[in-house]
Amino acid sequence: MTRALARSLRPLSHRVGRLHRVAALLVGLASVPMAVPVAAAAPVDNPTARRARALQIDGQARFEQQLFEQAGDVWSRIFEVLPENPVNREERGTTLLICLEAYREAYRVHRESKANDGLERGIAMLRKGVGLLDRYLAAFARQYGDTAQPSPTVEEKGRELRELLAAAERELTPVTAPPPNLVGPPQTGLQPDTGPGGGPNGKGLIAGGSVVMALGLGASAMIIVGALRAKDAKSEQQRAKADGDTDALRAADRKGTGANGLIIGGAVATGVLLAAGATMLGIGLRRHARYQAFVPVVGPQYVGIGLSGRF
Repeated sequence: MTRALARSLRPLSHRVGRLHRVAALLVGLASVPMAVPVAAAAPVDNPTARRARALQIDGQARFEQQLFEQAGDVWSRIFEVLPENPVNREERGTTLLICLEAYREAYRVHRESKANDGLERGIAMLRKGVGLLDRYLAAFARQYGDTAQPSPTVEEKGRELRELLAAAERELTPVTAPPPNLVGPPQTGLQPDTGPGGGPNGKGLIAGGSVVMALGLGASAMIIVGALRAKDAKSEQQRAKADGDTDALRAADRKGTGANGLIIGGAVATGVLLAAGATMLGIGLRRHARYQAFVPVVGPQYVGIGLSGRF
């Protein structure tokens, strides 16, 4: 797991050294508290946690190879392993975010390619992301009711993806030219200029990845609490059997079942959230290094444009 986190935070540029130091610190913090939970959870390592972790690592490897569509497809299979419920709520939300980013990157690659059908293929990637978003929201509503709302980050990223898809589809559809006798500015398919900084610069993903990694560290406490409760439940079961107390034995069994649920949920949450948080950090750092824009340049003797980069 630590190697997977380190790979996703590979240095991008000497001009983002400060961000890398922050990311490296988070990885270091992630590796320290994991020693105790892993030791506690080893006896109850379960297929669900192993499968979710394997899919996360597989998707990360494909993303690093710039196989963005494949990465999104692999990560989206985590939803089949982790059904929507209060225990998996954070992991599913985080998984959705990294899937949407993968499909956005796939759109960018197709869009920037020289292929004649680059825009159409890019739009197909965005539609994949929107379809996954719709399925996620439907499962969320079934579990928590129509009035429940997903996290603000999910709502924001979902809205951005839908807007990007709508703009790309408008660009793909030819704009009908107005009659020549109409007065007004010429119609174009260009979007209004948002100025430098209007595009995604990765800062939100860097901050979000840090938060998700912190949630993963916090989820490790579930393993410790579950292990302590399981130990207490075992002692209570032994006493109840010795006393022949049927009611106490049933209560101890229920306590043991709940403790096992905490351990399993904590193991899944810790692995998925730490890996997903590191992935978001890696995407954010990569996007931050790539972020640049053309800006107006006005001088005493000239007017033109210049290339501005932000790192």
